[in-house]
Amino acid sequence: MADQSTISRDRLREKLTESMNAPIPVRTARDVRVPGIPGKALAVVGVRRGGKTSFLQRRMADQLAAGRSRESQLLLELEDERLAGMSAADLGWIVDEHTRRYRHLACPCTSTKCRSSRVGKRSSIDCWPPAMWRSRCPARRPSC
Repeated sequence: MADQSTISRDRLREKLTESMNAPIPVRTARDVRVPGIPGKALAVVGVRRGGKTSFLQRRMADQLAAGRSRESQLLLELEDERLAGMSAADLGWIVDEHTRRYRHLACPCTSTKCRSSRVGKRSSIDCWPPAMWRSRCPARRPSC
């Protein structure tokens, strides 16, 4: 399969580095409850300038306060004209690059079934991103 990248890998690496080094702004807590589903992504949708980024930044701050590592919190600012034409493949590559940089966040599962299925499907990466552990571990182990 041909590489579907439309943005240079150096530019994408730069955006990832900026994201991981950016301070998380202090935001006012709001009375909002979001039901979490383990192993599933959180999608925040809404009107322009409706507070989606502020909500996510506040959620990140709460996660950090609860003891999560900064490396486990990825929030990318994609409103950058240098990223015009970014494809789904580019976005997927950023997630893969994040996983390569922070391997210590990888799935702790030691199941042979889990490890062998990952090698076959994603040979360039040792493990899936943490958000995928519970939903994709073939062993369905509680530690994943």
